[in-house]
Amino acid sequence: MKKFNLFLICIYFSLTVKSQDKEIDSLWNYVNTAKEDSNMVYTYQTLGFRCGWQKGNYDTAIALVNKAVELSKKINYKDGLASSYNKLGIAFYERSDYPKAIDYYYKALAINEVMGNKYGRASNIGNIGIIYQDMNEFDKALNFYFLALSIHKEVGDIEGQAANLGNIGIVFYLKFDHSNALKYYNKALKLNIDAKNSTGQAINLGNIGMVYSELNEKEKALTYFKDALRINKENNDKYGQADQLTNIGILYSDLKQYAQAEYYIKQAIDLQIEIESLNELKHSYEGLSDVYLKTNRHKEALEIYKKFISVRDSINNIENTKATIQKELQFNYEKKATADSVRVAQEKKIVTSQLEKEKTQRTALYLGLILVGVFSLFMAQRYRVTNKQKKIIEQKEQETQKQNLVISQQKELIEIRHKEITDSINYAERIQHALLASKKILDENLQEYFIFFKPKDVVSGDFYWATTLNNRNFALMCADSTGHGVPGAIMSILNIACLKETSLLGITSPDLFLNEARKLVIENLKNDGSPDGGKDGMDGSLLCFDFVNKKLECANANNPVLIVRNHELIEIKADRFPIGKHDRDKEPFTLHTIQLQEGDMIYTFTDGFADQFGGVQGKKFKYKKLQELLIQISKETMADQKLKLNNTFNEWKGNLEQVDDVTIFGVKI
Repeated sequence: MKKFNLFLICIYFSLTVKSQDKEIDSLWNYVNTAKEDSNMVYTYQTLGFRCGWQKGNYDTAIALVNKAVELSKKINYKDGLASSYNKLGIAFYERSDYPKAIDYYYKALAINEVMGNKYGRASNIGNIGIIYQDMNEFDKALNFYFLALSIHKEVGDIEGQAANLGNIGIVFYLKFDHSNALKYYNKALKLNIDAKNSTGQAINLGNIGMVYSELNEKEKALTYFKDALRINKENNDKYGQADQLTNIGILYSDLKQYAQAEYYIKQAIDLQIEIESLNELKHSYEGLSDVYLKTNRHKEALEIYKKFISVRDSINNIENTKATIQKELQFNYEKKATADSVRVAQEKKIVTSQLEKEKTQRTALYLGLILVGVFSLFMAQRYRVTNKQKKIIEQKEQETQKQNLVISQQKELIEIRHKEITDSINYAERIQHALLASKKILDENLQEYFIFFKPKDVVSGDFYWATTLNNRNFALMCADSTGHGVPGAIMSILNIACLKETSLLGITSPDLFLNEARKLVIENLKNDGSPDGGKDGMDGSLLCFDFVNKKLECANANNPVLIVRNHELIEIKADRFPIGKHDRDKEPFTLHTIQLQEGDMIYTFTDGFADQFGGVQGKKFKYKKLQELLIQISKETMADQKLKLNNTFNEWKGNLEQVDDVTIFGVKI
C-alpha cells in the first residue's frame, strides 16, 4: 500500500510510443542512418528510456544516455548535455547510487546556471532534494525543495510549485510533523486545482488522507481517499484507483467495518491483476487475508495468504529475469555498436588512402632536404643535453634519498599511532562487553534464546541489557544508541548507566521504566554544548517476562517487537519517538500486555539488518522482508536461526560496506 507519492521533476521524454517494438526498431534505424544532431541526442535518451528504464535495466539506460552525452559534447549542444546529465542522475537514483546521482545532477545544474535555464535549474535542484529525502537528511531536502519552489515561482510555473510544495509536505510527514505536512499538502492541492491538474490533485488528496489516518481521524481520512478515488476514475488512472481502493479497504478494516473493507480490497485486487501491478497486488492480498483472519474465516484467509506468497515469489522471479534481460540487451547493444564502428572505419580507410598517397609524394622531397640539416643539429644538441641530464639525475637521487628518510620516519610514527588507537579501541570493546547482559544472567532466566550481534566497527552503538526486577520479572532491553563506532559505544555506556539507575528505583512496569530512563538521558545530555541540549539517546524495546503466568509486558521506542505463533506474525507496534530529547518527549510510552503461549518465538531487534544495502540492485533489505525471514526460520533451533540470519545478512551485503550495527535477540517460550 502506497502511503505517499514522490513527484520526480522533469522525468519526461520527447517521443511518444504507439507500438513499442516498432518504435525501438525505428529509433535504432534513426541513430544508425541520420546525421549527428540534436535530434539524435534525444533519440539516444529515448532509447535509454525504452530499453532501460521501462524494463528496470538501468545499466542499459546509462550506456545509451552516455551516448547522448558523448554526442552533445561532440556537437557542442549544451541543452542536450544538461538534460543527459539529469537523466543519468535519475538512473543512478533508481539504482540507489546516491553519490553518482548527486554528481550528475550538479553537472546538469552547472550547465543550466551558465545558460540561464531556470526551468532546468529548478528540476535539478528538486531532484537533489529527493535524494537527501531518501537518505533521511530532511533539513537538506527542505533547503533544496524551497530553493526549487522559489525558482518555479519566479518563472510562473504553477505545476512545478505544486510538485515542490507536495514534496515539502512529504518531508514533514516523514518527520511526524503532521501540522506542517497538512499545511503544504493543502497549498499544493490549491495550486493543482487552479492549474486544473487533476493528477496532482489526486496525489495531494491521497497524501492528506494518509496524514489524517495517522492522526486516527479515520472518517476524515476516508473522505479524502474517496475524493482521490473519484478523480482517478475520471482520469481512468487505474494505478491511482487501485492505490486508493487499497487505502480505503485497509481503513475500513481499522474501523472494524469488515464487509466494506473486503468490498474495496477486492476491487483493488481486480484492478491490480488487470494492470499487472504485482507489488501493490501483494499488499492487497495481505490486507484481505488480515480481514478474513479478523472475521474468523480462517480457510479463506489461508487461501488468500497462499496467493500473497505466490505473488511474492513471482516478484522475486521477475527481478531475476530483469537481471538476465539487462545482460542480453547490453550484449546486443555493444555488438551492434562494434559492427557499426567497423563499417565506418572501412569506408574512411578507402577515402583517406588516396589522400595519404598524394600527400606522401608531395612531401617526400622536402623531407629529404630537411633531414640532413636536422640530423646535424641533433647530434650537436644531443651532447649538451646528455651532460645536463646527468647533473639533473645526480641531484634527483640526492633528493629521493632525503624523501625516503622522511617517509620512513613518518611511516614509523603512523604505525605507532595506529597501534595506540587500535589498542584503545580493543580495550573499549572489553569495557563495553562487560556492560552487556552476561551469559550467566541470560542462562539463569531464559531456557532457549539466541543473540545475533554484529557491530559495524569493533565497538557498537547497539547493546542488549538485562536485570531482574523487584517483582521477580525478568527485564530484557535491546537498544540502538545514536551513532555507531566509538561515539555510538560511548553513548551506549551512558544509556546503560541510565537504565541501571532506573532499575534501582524499583519501577516494574516497562512503560514507566522507559519514561524515567528518558528523563535521565535528557538530564545527562542537556549540557553537551548544542543550542537546544543533546538530542541523542536510543531506540529500543524493553521486554518484561512473567514466566510463572506466561505473560509479557513491553514498551517500545521506534523499534517494534514481533511474536511468531504457529507460523503467524503478531506485531507489537512501537511508539514513534526515541528514549531521549524529542518534540514528543513529554508523551508517555505505551504499555503492551500479551498472554504468551508455549512455543511462541519472540524477536526484538534494531534497524541495522533492515537498513543494510545489498542484493542485485544495491537496495535496502527492508523491514517487511525481515518479517518474512523471521517467520520462515521461527520453527528451527536457536543455533540454526542465528546461523541463517548471519548467512542471509552476509549474502545480501555481498561486497558492500556494512552500514550500521546489527542486533537481533530471539527468545522461545
